[in-house]
Amino acid sequence: MTVETTLVDDPFSVEPPAPWWKTLPVFILFLPWTSFFLVLGLLTGFIFIPLFPYISLGWKDWSASFCNKCLLISIRMKVETQIDDPKALDAKLFLPTHTCLFESLVLLAQLGHFRPMAAEFTKKMPIFNKFTHSLNPLYVTRGKNAKGGLVDQLIASLEEGKYRHVIFPEGTYSNGKHILQFKSGAFVPGHPVTPIAFTYPEYTPFWNREESTFGVQLYRILSRWYTPVKIHYLPLYTPSEEERQNPRLFAENVRQILSTATGRSLSQYDVKDSPNYRVDTKKSNPSS
Repeated sequence: MTVETTLVDDPFSVEPPAPWWKTLPVFILFLPWTSFFLVLGLLTGFIFIPLFPYISLGWKDWSASFCNKCLLISIRMKVETQIDDPKALDAKLFLPTHTCLFESLVLLAQLGHFRPMAAEFTKKMPIFNKFTHSLNPLYVTRGKNAKGGLVDQLIASLEEGKYRHVIFPEGTYSNGKHILQFKSGAFVPGHPVTPIAFTYPEYTPFWNREESTFGVQLYRILSRWYTPVKIHYLPLYTPSEEERQNPRLFAENVRQILSTATGRSLSQYDVKDSPNYRVDTKKSNPSS
């Protein structure tokens, strides 16, 4: 499969936010709605998180789905779903495009419990870190102190066959205008994968962590009437023997499929060009 890359693209630019006089009344108007469903979702999470080591996978799926449906209602994210082939939902490895952390809420609400890879910085995010840790993620550390063995952990977990896995192969957030270059780690096991495309028809909640904090990002989405998002589950992709032997080829072919499905061009940039990567590496290496 031939892969063409755009020569000029800008996957990390941020759209100018709406003025305060437009957003603050909406935020205040929906505050009771937001508070009710946020508390309901968090309460469900806090009840079930301590029980996760002891309850069945079915109960994990139900609690993860219910909790995150409440959180999606609280932020008024209107989800439209397209499934090309129902068999794609039986995969053990899902590979979505990545714009913001709210996509994890959508996937948990629809799929139930899964085991993700998560950035090390999520451990320090209030409340959100408890939910992330309950999923028993494979944490990714960036910079000079990065730890190895993540691919080995993924292979072992996939071979066990117990949990679904969600990995964002771009490795960082982008503004949804292009498909970043993929990291090849998710493709090394050579397992069938379900590509997933997230599309935001109106407002793209891209989080550039050099431009805004988590609190600002949360305010921006809570100060909208609602945020529509489309999630498109593409057909299950089974790699050829050549792709199993060449994870880079496997990754590029899946990237091309997502590019075709979304109409987005293939970016020349990767995770190391991201402002979020710079933030992570500065925190990991404060003296550099």
